[in-house]
Amino acid sequence: MKLDIKSIAILVLLGACILFFGMWFFKGSDTKERIKELEKQVSSIQTKRDSLELSNKNLAIEFDKKQKDIEDRDNKIKSIESDILKVKQELNYANIRVREGQKELAETKKKIEDLRKNPIKREDDDLINSLKEKLNK
Repeated sequence: MKLDIKSIAILVLLGACILFFGMWFFKGSDTKERIKELEKQVSSIQTKRDSLELSNKNLAIEFDKKQKDIEDRDNKIKSIESDILKVKQELNYANIRVREGQKELAETKKKIEDLRKNPIKREDDDLINSLKEKLNK
């Protein structure tokens, strides 16, 4: 086989390609280690994410319970407020009745006092009719 410049150039280029491919292939082990490190980081991040999701779910459940407690207390407060309003209305009505009773009592006392000072004098037929009316009641 005759070696001419073309053959030598092709052999040099082939040798250079083999050399660069070999360097790239063996240099790739460095990237493989980097990939392994990144995979470890990804798995630790996924573990943290999963634990955070679990914590988030637990906090959501706890929040829902607290929210329900707040709603229950709000309902109780509304119920108590409506009861207080009813009691106030009943108290006002009772106060009005007491005032009316006091007015009637004062009027009755006044009538009794007037009758003591000026008794009704009935005679004969008026007295008999008055007694009949009182007996029929």
